[in-house]
Amino acid sequence: GLGGGPLLGGLLAQYAPAPHVLPFVVEIVLLIPAAVTIAALPAARPTTRRRPRRPEIPTAMRSVFATSGMANFLAFAVIGLFLALIPTYVAALANSTNLLLGGGAAALMLACSAIVQVVSYGKPSRALQRVGLPMLAAGLGLLALAGSVSSLVLLLAATALAGIGQGLVFLGGLTAVNHAAPADRRAEVLSSFYVVVYCGVGLPVIGVGFLATDIGLIAAVRFFAGVVAVLCLIVLFALGRARHRAQANP
Repeated sequence: GLGGGPLLGGLLAQYAPAPHVLPFVVEIVLLIPAAVTIAALPAARPTTRRRPRRPEIPTAMRSVFATSGMANFLAFAVIGLFLALIPTYVAALANSTNLLLGGGAAALMLACSAIVQVVSYGKPSRALQRVGLPMLAAGLGLLALAGSVSSLVLLLAATALAGIGQGLVFLGGLTAVNHAAPADRRAEVLSSFYVVVYCGVGLPVIGVGFLATDIGLIAAVRFFAGVVAVLCLIVLFALGRARHRAQANP
């Protein structure tokens, strides 16, 4: 869904009539069968009184949550950057105003993320994060290099590599948190995890946008890529420490 939206929106806005209206009309139309499907589901019959619970993290799993949560905050910060700013970044490097090209770059990242999650399902959670974090850092390094040498090919390679890294980090982090959560507290724990994820998508990219107004888009993306890449390596080190502690205290 995240990848298909920019791709379809770019296609319609570039080649279809009414580019400022049609993409939104198509999305509204696509929501209709989804609404009908939800309405047709059988009614739930709760066996207990409804009692909403707020996001919480049990003390026993805070170490797991801290490493996996931070890793995914960074991974989704990269997602936020690609969805919000990379279409403009692509246009600057390719010297093109084609909206499909920018939407396609965002879709490429999400497609790589989705595919690697399907392929890697069932693998150990720590191993997934230990492989994904360096790939995410390498993708960000290529992203910075692509801006320096104005290479669209490098940008697309960075997009694919960062997408694979993000997918591995997300799958590994979600698996680790889900396994560590007590059965009766899983709703609160996973809610907390997604709060962290959504903050990662939304907050850092706002800072990059403000920075871009002062130093330019390419310089702002380069700065963001460097900072997040370093933080990815720090979290990778923390995962390694956690692994050694777990082996020493089984």
